[in-house]
Amino acid sequence: MITNVISITLRIIFSSVVFLYFICVPLKSRFRYGRLKTVLLFSTLTIVSVIITVLFLAAGASYDQYAAPAIIFWIAYAVFIFSKAVKCSFLEIIFVVLVSLNFYANIMTIAKLIVIMADLKFPFYPAYTAASIGILIIYVPLIWFLMVKLYQRVIEFNTEFAAWKYLWLIPALTYLMFYVKMTNDYWDERVHATIRDLMFCILWSLSSYIFFCIALLLLIETYEKTIAVEHAILITAQLKMQEEQYQRLLDNIAETARIRHDWHHHLLTIHGLAKQQKSQELNQYISRLMPVYLDREECPVCQNHVINIILLHYSEIAKTEGITINIKAELPRYIAIPDIDLCIVFGNLVENAIHACISKCGTDKFISIYAVMRHEQLVIMIKNTYGNTIAFKDGVYLSTKNDGTGMGLLSVRHVVDKNKGHIQISHDKDYFCVKIILPTT
Repeated sequence: MITNVISITLRIIFSSVVFLYFICVPLKSRFRYGRLKTVLLFSTLTIVSVIITVLFLAAGASYDQYAAPAIIFWIAYAVFIFSKAVKCSFLEIIFVVLVSLNFYANIMTIAKLIVIMADLKFPFYPAYTAASIGILIIYVPLIWFLMVKLYQRVIEFNTEFAAWKYLWLIPALTYLMFYVKMTNDYWDERVHATIRDLMFCILWSLSSYIFFCIALLLLIETYEKTIAVEHAILITAQLKMQEEQYQRLLDNIAETARIRHDWHHHLLTIHGLAKQQKSQELNQYISRLMPVYLDREECPVCQNHVINIILLHYSEIAKTEGITINIKAELPRYIAIPDIDLCIVFGNLVENAIHACISKCGTDKFISIYAVMRHEQLVIMIKNTYGNTIAFKDGVYLSTKNDGTGMGLLSVRHVVDKNKGHIQISHDKDYFCVKIILPTT
């Protein structure tokens, strides 16, 4: 009996360490507490797992008639521990817990069948533990690919997917089918097993794994398509801004030609008034000309072509909406950041600032845009008044224009992360402020 308990304990501890490691690698950016407290929380989960297995789940356990309630309790406790340890949505945590439970159950079943078929002369539970550890080691590359390569990409998107409300059903159903079928057929240590039984369990395990991979790949593809659409919209908007600027340039050229023609007559008039020494009439004539011809040209706000177009475009919109906009953009012609990334950052942030100002009642609508190069870093600060209620969940700001996550800020975060930069978002009762630092080397 003691040997069995020791074997079960070693098996569960080893399995817990492996599973929790590959789960915590992608989730480390969402930990609520420090490393020590997080380890203690997950240690309690391992202890509970040992107790439940020994008392309820092991073959010949004292309370094996309560196996189903014990499993339900373990799932609930695991979800509770994860919700305490990491910042994730409830259904996302259920998905992760059930995926881990599926892996563990499948690996244990395969190991048990191998031990039964081998008919070794060793005690069953030590052999079972050794086989379980061996199978788990074989599964490590699969777990690594699923959790580190796929799930970590989902985590890095830093958004809450509505699809979790459906995706958790995949591991839930696979485990339910496993529990209904395999626990009855293969969980007794004296069950008769054949190579066909072993092949069935292996295929079932691989099929479940493929289902989980597809679920995560669908999330990744959905997000990337959304981002691609956002990029396409931004590129279209940038092209439209360029077209508008080009049209303004053509208008300015035509206006310049007209002015040159008109100035021929104006100079003749001025020359005549000066020759006749009619200083009062001359001053009046010049005073009437000044409002007509001064401030006709649109001055660029910075040397960088992409940023200049965006800031000029939204500056005109801001003025139309009665928004006071102050721009200080001391930027060179060339910045070692892709133009599409600059378009995403400035386009989304300034557009969001304008929408926020439009939603504000009254006339004190204000936007301040500051962008400079400092020590080979692009430093951006955009500050604006706002009217809508600011809402955010798990550190992610939600859209004030529609339900769900604000895609504009999400796209900006994606660019900042891609360029290994830093973003800080803050707000008080009057102003919303975004500060960004993007390295250019």
